[in-house]
Amino acid sequence: MSKTSPTPEPQSPRGWVSIRTAAEFLGMSADALRRSIERHAVRAPDGGIESNIDGVRARKFGRLWRVQFSAAWHADIENGDKKSGYSCATSSARPKHAVRPERS
Repeated sequence: MSKTSPTPEPQSPRGWVSIRTAAEFLGMSADALRRSIERHAVRAPDGGIESNIDGVRARKFGRLWRVQFSAAWHADIENGDKKSGYSCATSSARPKHAVRPERS
């Protein structure tokens, strides 16, 4: 007789995780998350390269990006709300600059 347990609720990754793990948690592709991180990347005071988007902090360690979720993400998961108060880390499907104004 084998015991089967129900599928566990998604847990917020703690500490530094890979882009793939973070993307799975956020429900997006790893490439989309990496591109978004790279678009928001800045030089940190200590010389490292960092990116911070809606409480999702990323830092480059060597050639690899590692992602860390803020305390707000952990609190939302524990309360049962996966993305409360946060927008998706990617941009909209149609950027505002791509919309052509109507002629009068």
